[in-house]
Amino acid sequence: MKTKVLVIFYPECIEFEAILAAQVLHEEHMTIDVATPDGTDYHGPSGIALRATHSYYEVHPEEYRVVIVPGGDTKSVLENEALVGILNAANDAGASFGAICGGPLLLAKAGLLKGRRFTHGYGPNSSLPYWKDGTYENQPVVVDGNIVTAQPQAYIDFAIEVLYTAGLRDNWAVESMRKSGKIAEDIKSEIEGVKAHYKAIWGGS
Repeated sequence: MKTKVLVIFYPECIEFEAILAAQVLHEEHMTIDVATPDGTDYHGPSGIALRATHSYYEVHPEEYRVVIVPGGDTKSVLENEALVGILNAANDAGASFGAICGGPLLLAKAGLLKGRRFTHGYGPNSSLPYWKDGTYENQPVVVDGNIVTAQPQAYIDFAIEVLYTAGLRDNWAVESMRKSGKIAEDIKSEIEGVKAHYKAIWGGS
């Protein structure tokens, strides 16, 4: 079983949108790697420096179970061939994807949203040509197969949907809630229960 998660950072991306998703995956004993275009540490809008483990060119996409793409201003990497290659190769190798806010644009540019349902942070009237081969849904989170997309306000729901889409559902929080009877047996109710747990901790409606 693959035990690695790749978080894609790029200049001016909004790192906090990826943090909770990375945390719940790390609670599954997944290793979190961070890739930046040139392998330098990421200094984002929070002012916190986040350590990069790879440049885009150093990534081996077939190693990853999950790829997370936060939002932000994607223009600096929209034509980055190495990034497009990572996304396509990871998809071919069976990875799950989580992209939030502006992040789905990078999936669309790589062709991963063709024939898919998705959402994003650009709003329902976005005329960007990259969306034309898929179906936009004005929902906080949309799951279609191995791809989770989300609007920016839905970062908690996004994190939990990524967790389950990757087939990971036995972290300490889920297990403790099962034992205490706080979540139902059916999968949809369980997912909603786990979301409520994290909303109680992180906030959100």
